[in-house]
Amino acid sequence: SIMATDIPFYDFSEYLKAKFPDFKVQKILGTVITTVDIHAHILPLVDDGADDFGEALEMLEIAEKNGTSHIVLTPHHLTDDGRSKGFSKSQLEEKFKEFKESAIDSGCEIALYFGAEIHASKDIESAIENREIITINNTKYVLLEFNFSEEPDRAFEVTEKIIAAGYTPIIAHPERYKFIKTDPSLIVSFVKRGAVLQINSSSILGENGPASEETAMALINSGLASIVASDSHSAFYRSPDLSEAYAFVSSIFSLT
Repeated sequence: SIMATDIPFYDFSEYLKAKFPDFKVQKILGTVITTVDIHAHILPLVDDGADDFGEALEMLEIAEKNGTSHIVLTPHHLTDDGRSKGFSKSQLEEKFKEFKESAIDSGCEIALYFGAEIHASKDIESAIENREIITINNTKYVLLEFNFSEEPDRAFEVTEKIIAAGYTPIIAHPERYKFIKTDPSLIVSFVKRGAVLQINSSSILGENGPASEETAMALINSGLASIVASDSHSAFYRSPDLSEAYAFVSSIFSLT
């Protein structure tokens, strides 16, 4: 089993309260479940997320209807597998600004913020060196993704480089990586170094298979995980609705 003993739990809620004025938080054994979704592929036509502006708006409507008030739009960046469309940091930033204005004009009341899901590809080292890493809402927090079959040594090496550059990595969906599912205790070294763990709501609900579900719940139960986010990609597949995952975890831990 995973134990969080002697690991200083980073209270991510304090950051969220500082950055988002009407932030609301519930805690489940140290895990923060919030009205802020920090991982969503809603920005249209830039990756494998929303296919067009209409779908992006529909995703925002689903999120808002189910209680989300703030969303960080996190398109894939620096991928080497075709999921992103090769846009630079400045290009993505411009597309975000344009989309945000259009969403507001269309009546969207969710607060939108710019970020990205940074892939630990061969390009990440140069991006770190050149300060071209896209962070969450212009902060020190980097949403970091590995290949699902990533070797643990490579994952830790990239994490260390990001920390050495002055950033705080948020490890996206650790429960989906083969090396973590095989031995969840390997994630402890990441947390000890200061990384924050983000669990996918779809994993909690069993939509990514039993191994990911079991690992996700183990990370939550141990207090190692700090965030649950949607990692939404469409209005139907991995939707931006966080309410079901919150209700599920709340029921398990007898929270009201």
